[in-house]
Amino acid sequence: MVALLQRSISKRIVNAYGSSGIVYDLSAIRHYGRENDPAEFGHYYHSNGENREINFVMAVTRDSGIPVHHRIMPGNIVSVSTVHNLAMELKDYGMNSVTIVMDRGFYSESNVKELEKHRMVVSIPGTLSVYADLVKKSSGIENSGNYMQYVDETVFHRSFMNKMRYIVYYSAKRRAERMESFYTRLSETEKRLKHMMNVKFGNRSDMIRSVTESARGMGRYISIKFSGSSFTYTLKHRTVQSHTSGMGFFVLLTNTMISEEDILKIYRKKDVVEKAFMHSKYVMEPLYAHTEEGTRARVFLSILGYAIIAMIASRCGLTYSKIVEAMRGIKKVVYTSGSHSTIELTKDQKALLEKLSIEL
Repeated sequence: MVALLQRSISKRIVNAYGSSGIVYDLSAIRHYGRENDPAEFGHYYHSNGENREINFVMAVTRDSGIPVHHRIMPGNIVSVSTVHNLAMELKDYGMNSVTIVMDRGFYSESNVKELEKHRMVVSIPGTLSVYADLVKKSSGIENSGNYMQYVDETVFHRSFMNKMRYIVYYSAKRRAERMESFYTRLSETEKRLKHMMNVKFGNRSDMIRSVTESARGMGRYISIKFSGSSFTYTLKHRTVQSHTSGMGFFVLLTNTMISEEDILKIYRKKDVVEKAFMHSKYVMEPLYAHTEEGTRARVFLSILGYAIIAMIASRCGLTYSKIVEAMRGIKKVVYTSGSHSTIELTKDQKALLEKLSIEL
């Protein structure tokens, strides 16, 4: 039933709102209970109160954030493995040529091939050799012939063709922010380690555990040597330099010839799917459904409710929050005689109802 309903409305939404493309991402719902088959321990385990999770993917229109596709799956499924089914489902829905925007968690060569019939903008993970090679080739990118102004940020760019088109972007502002954040965390870690050098531990195991815990998150940049009941540490300067040298850069892959400026604008608007997750998950959690069918129904109804309000917001030219605020205040009073009347409406509520051609 859920699949039939989703299929019947998805193509209509794409036709009405999806001319600018769709944004695709994965999120997780905390599950409370033990009997639900898709509930597994997943990526967000440590940050969600150590509960099981149920993952779900969602694609929304890039301009209005209206959901056109979603699917639930076990909580231990990783993002990169979901794209094959997305491509098949879009084809099944009759969506043969849309622009798809995805974050680095979905990148792989096989996924790019799966989506080659669609226009795509995909972020390249910084851990890949192709990323490092492109950044290296972009030496001297800070040239007046390569700059653009994006909101309040100056961004430089260079393009490279190799079957697909890779665009390297560089922001001095972002580099400075990331450098400041990184070295602040590194300094704080060093302060903790220096303090622990003067601590007397009950035994060697306690010392190793405590010191290792203190360096968590920055351990790859610090070499710690234990000797008897003491320890020393040194910074891995080459590793630090390798990490910081790429700060301020990011690389996008596309199979289009859209300008570098417009590609950046398209990619930066991907937060619409994150907002869709935030608003729809608000009524999904906590999830106590005991069956996969119940979970599908709960997720579908939550996303459907969000989609309706998002469409109203798009039609009225207002934010999602403004629409929700206005709608919550529209109420009727029912009297003991059985008659009823609408309570006094605000100016915003009257304008909303007028735009929707609704009379109360």
